[in-house]
Amino acid sequence: ANEVMRRALTPQGASEPTSLGSFVAGGITGMIFWTTVFPFDAIKTRIQTDTAGRYLSASHCFKETLRLEGWRGLYRGFTPSLLRAYPACAALFVTYDLIASRFSTHAASDEH
Repeated sequence: ANEVMRRALTPQGASEPTSLGSFVAGGITGMIFWTTVFPFDAIKTRIQTDTAGRYLSASHCFKETLRLEGWRGLYRGFTPSLLRAYPACAALFVTYDLIASRFSTHAASDEH
């Protein structure tokens, strides 16, 4: 997802996005990731915090959550996680891109 976003945000004629483009691509990628995995993380968290022993397994937790709360139960707490995901993932991908470009520039200069 990040590569698709990076390509979409790369200026015409350039080979790489700007730092801002990389930041936006990373943030959107993080939001897509957390939207996809959040229900699994919610089930994991429910099992970890289940001191009463209500859940017999992950599938039991999933079924009970759907039965009692519907799909909304799988996304409880989603908004704060999404608000955290954008800047965290954006910073992560910008940092990765900067380090990767430094290494590739360094490696290219060593070849000459």
